[in-house]
Amino acid sequence: MSCWIQWMQENAIVVQAFATVLLVGVTIFYAIRTHSIAKASEKNAEAARELVKSTEDMKVASVRPLVVLKDRVDQPGKTPCLSLINMGLGPALDVVYDIKPIRENDTIKERVEKAMKENKGHVIGIASDNIVDLLRGNSIRLVNINFTIEYSDIYGNIYRTTYRDGETNVKQIPKRTLRKS
Repeated sequence: MSCWIQWMQENAIVVQAFATVLLVGVTIFYAIRTHSIAKASEKNAEAARELVKSTEDMKVASVRPLVVLKDRVDQPGKTPCLSLINMGLGPALDVVYDIKPIRENDTIKERVEKAMKENKGHVIGIASDNIVDLLRGNSIRLVNINFTIEYSDIYGNIYRTTYRDGETNVKQIPKRTLRKS
């Protein structure tokens, strides 16, 4: 044993230099590994954020209402009816709509105004089993009107359905107070 200690004492500088180089090498190795682990953790955190966002989007989509205006005939030979129908998966809350006849025929205009006064702030239930009849009569058809419907879902997201020139457009709009008709 004294031989080993004597050799260490005689070569202490070489041993110390070798130990220092070895320690620097191990430190660099662990620094590189730590950096790669940190990068992998960042990627995992980003993937988790994307998963949470996707899950939130799916949650909202699973109860999203879709309110449309449809020409409807209850039974053959009966008077047609213009109806608000929720075709979505969740209830439509705070429904506000604006219907404008394309031709300013007095009877259509009066009937539209009357229907708008009578039908404010509806909750339209889930799916097409819940229908709000707005106007009944042969002269009231989708081709005769333009309309805008705003409504919200249970999470407070606001949607707008518009019907202009024969085209229906549905989009989500920024959260704000629903307009009052």
